[in-house]
Amino acid sequence: MVPCVLNIEASDTDRNETAQAILIAEQQSTTPSSVLNTLSTTGSVETTQEPIEREFVVGSAIAPGLFAAAIEIRDELELSPGGEVEGWPIHEALGWNEPSRFWQRKPHRFESGAFLQQETGEVWQIKPAKPRPNPDKPGKVNKYETPIGAGSRAYLPPIDPGTLQKICQRYGLDYEPITAEIKAAGSFWAWVASRPDLRLVITEGGKKALCLLSHGYIAIALTGCNGGYRSNGPDGQPLPGGPELTADLARFAGNGRKIVIALDKDEKPETIRKVWKATRKMDWLLKQAVCQVTTAMWH
Repeated sequence: MVPCVLNIEASDTDRNETAQAILIAEQQSTTPSSVLNTLSTTGSVETTQEPIEREFVVGSAIAPGLFAAAIEIRDELELSPGGEVEGWPIHEALGWNEPSRFWQRKPHRFESGAFLQQETGEVWQIKPAKPRPNPDKPGKVNKYETPIGAGSRAYLPPIDPGTLQKICQRYGLDYEPITAEIKAAGSFWAWVASRPDLRLVITEGGKKALCLLSHGYIAIALTGCNGGYRSNGPDGQPLPGGPELTADLARFAGNGRKIVIALDKDEKPETIRKVWKATRKMDWLLKQAVCQVTTAMWH
């Protein structure tokens, strides 16, 4: 089964409102055949890298233009034309030690990876072509790797003109004036922060956010269900005032902004309880920040 785009209703028990959110579900893909043809005929992607692009564009219905703007595919080992080692970009981006000259250190070999880039140019996460085994979960792999010390940052990717046009269409905005507003604000996400009248979808996972954006929904991704708030300070101790929104999320909260929480659909009862608990906590914190919050419900 491969992902597709579905419209899912969201409901809020307190406000009795309804919202629309596009989520990824394990059904048949709705990606147009024209995209498949483009990928199969283009010569811009190396053979070893093409499967990653297919996974994003075909498998997750992410617009090719947004993929090109937000994702950089790099080999694990980069060599000069003369065969000299120029760098280990994946290990360097993650803050890992690179393999030693004589292979005394043998870290996991990723082959290549998709760098999910922030609007600022920083690396949010890397999706390796060859994931490493999860040491805490036998039989599982780490599908994504996060740079050491990055913390629970939200994913705020760069937005290409085609995606901006989709957003303008969905929100009933005029493209030309909006591009001027974004330029004045300094960036797309700075502009979103300055526009509390625009509804925001909070989801879990970079590909879901990119899919939502591809279809005109302003969406940001968290690294996990608890990634929208923090309970402890830098010293590891509980915050005196209790949990609070992360700085990345707090900048978009307030002034009555409508926010849809659309986290993962899980099947294990324990995971469902964990996600629901995190959803309710984030819901409460956003409402305390004067947001109108709804929660996407799976059917």
